[in-house]
Amino acid sequence: MTHIEPVALITGASRGIGKAIVQKLSRQGLSCICVASSKESISHICLGDHLSVTRKHQRHRSLAVDLARWPQWLSQKSYPGIDYLPLIQEGFFPLLDTRSWGVEQADVQYRLSLLVNCAGTTQSSISLRTDPLEAQRIMNINFMSSISMCNSTIRSMIRSRTDSSFPLQIINVSSVLGASDLVIPGTSVYTASKAALSHYTKVLAQEILPLGIRVASICPGLVSKTDMIKGLDQSAQTKLKEIMKSKVSTPEEIASQVWAIYSRH
Repeated sequence: MTHIEPVALITGASRGIGKAIVQKLSRQGLSCICVASSKESISHICLGDHLSVTRKHQRHRSLAVDLARWPQWLSQKSYPGIDYLPLIQEGFFPLLDTRSWGVEQADVQYRLSLLVNCAGTTQSSISLRTDPLEAQRIMNINFMSSISMCNSTIRSMIRSRTDSSFPLQIINVSSVLGASDLVIPGTSVYTASKAALSHYTKVLAQEILPLGIRVASICPGLVSKTDMIKGLDQSAQTKLKEIMKSKVSTPEEIASQVWAIYSRH
């Protein structure tokens, strides 16, 4: 009898909220594909820090995918990466193809069960002073690449849903700025990208509801121990801190929220 192992794909996985999510999911026994922007970024992802092993067949991989280069990154067949188990091995790997993990274990198959779009970037000036290429970069990372990740994940989940005993879940990490009436000057493009992601998530959830794939979004306010706010204009930082001072979360709290949504099966 074939044993199915659940796999989670997490973008923005090398630090901040993404790192905390990887830590939480791997401790809970999921195999993880950790996506970060460059070979340097994934070099910091390691067993014992980001990644834990709590199950016999658990495997992990990191991949360098530059989401700012949307849609060019979609045309790549493989990406620089690291496989961590049973031995650490560098190479080039497809984004969602985990069939190689089961080569030595004919009775074990690895199936994508969870996508967490966590990669994000802020802006450093008001819209008038934001270079078009910078605005494009923000939208590519925060929104356009998330769409492509969702579409690729859905196709993969459709192929394996009939024999999966695990939840099929997509979670997009948005922002309170994109899901409320808060107006913080200096965050215009960032807020627009997160508002687009929040609304996209709501509509996508209805589009694929008949497929048995759940879609949800998380909209954090200020999150401590991350550098997202550091990219904002100083006046925007000050105003955001004043408004959100009673609503500060930690990356670990966001990670627990992700696990709660996924495990609600």
